[in-house]
Amino acid sequence: MVITVYGGEFEAAAPLLVVLAIYRIISTQTTVLRKSINGLDHPSVNMRISAIALSFNIILGIILTIRFGAVGVIIATIFAECLIYVSTSYFIKQKIHGVTLVSRPLLEQIGAGLIMFVTVSGIHGFIPVQSWVDLSLLLTIGAGTYGFVLLLISDRLRYTIGSILRGSRLEQFVPKPVLRW
Repeated sequence: MVITVYGGEFEAAAPLLVVLAIYRIISTQTTVLRKSINGLDHPSVNMRISAIALSFNIILGIILTIRFGAVGVIIATIFAECLIYVSTSYFIKQKIHGVTLVSRPLLEQIGAGLIMFVTVSGIHGFIPVQSWVDLSLLLTIGAGTYGFVLLLISDRLRYTIGSILRGSRLEQFVPKPVLRW
């Protein structure tokens, strides 16, 4: 994909893009937890966790950069972000009993994403990306697979879509909601 979009001279950036995507996924979860800690009026906890993670990131980053190059820096950042996630999760669990850190909608999205990955990877074996048409086809298949699977497995998504469509001309096509929360 990187070659198709940016050209062959950026081929080496492909692994960086994948590792950055992993970092962003973890980061979306830590952001919520960090804001929750601030909302509980404990910004000093966030500061301490950040300081420890930064130190960890610098030390591990140096080691991994020497070993793996630029990818090592991002891998160190992923490990630091995981440290933040584990630390903030632990703190939140101590302060708010019974809190669920991994919700059903998150698991549904992860499941749909994994099915999308397997589907696109399998199809990519038969359709190599050599042009914008190939890339567009794989992206469309990926997005369609993700959306279809999520629509199949998520009662909440179907309910939300039904709520939006009720009262519109499309109401006749909307099934009645069945929620299992």
